[in-house]
Amino acid sequence: MVKNHLSRLASPKIWGIAKKGKKWVARPSCGPHALKRCLTINTLLQENLDYATRAKEVKRILYNKELLVDKIARKDYKFPLGLMDVVEFPTLKEAYRVVYNAQGFLRPIKIDAKEANLKLLKITGKTSIKGGKLQLNFYDGKNLIVDKTEAKVGDTVLFDLVKKQIVKSFSLKEGSTVYIDEGKYAGNVGVVKNINKTSDLQGAELTFENKAGVHVTLLDYAFVVGDKKAELKLGEDK
Repeated sequence: MVKNHLSRLASPKIWGIAKKGKKWVARPSCGPHALKRCLTINTLLQENLDYATRAKEVKRILYNKELLVDKIARKDYKFPLGLMDVVEFPTLKEAYRVVYNAQGFLRPIKIDAKEANLKLLKITGKTSIKGGKLQLNFYDGKNLIVDKTEAKVGDTVLFDLVKKQIVKSFSLKEGSTVYIDEGKYAGNVGVVKNINKTSDLQGAELTFENKAGVHVTLLDYAFVVGDKKAELKLGEDK
């Protein structure tokens, strides 16, 4: 039981679920997101959207292919959902994007049908392969083979989930708009003011500015979401 479930008290902080209630919660399956940076379909439907009250109801929804994640019908009620994932309910004609709220909890925000076709993907790897092509690896486990691209590791692409192709790309540089996906500023959106690529053990730092002021965080926590403004809806303006 311990391998398949988590104690509610020991659940990741970013789930933001009530500590009182059922003793056990479903543990995320192995997948595209790490335990500390995801929540399960089961948690989303029961704790956040109130579309189910028991795991049995969640499984029925998945069995009937009434839930899509990035346009793919998922059958595992413990499938991990992470930042920027698009969750759709075709029968209800509803779509949500998973983002961080003001408290740093992963939460679904409602989006329209047009945005449901798009997803921002951070590049985590770029390698040359046979035939002179390039393979891009993304933070959520996806990969794409392209003929050429100027995008680098750390940059972001706007990806069409239907056509399976890149719409545009955004560089991590001064003046770009970033979304902070970890640390105490998780969920904040701001404009990059400075990038300090130090050589110490702490790693490179990034200074960004938003309505709340000027902040400093690790460069690895920055997720480019646009040039002058965020390309997609990301929830509350922090």
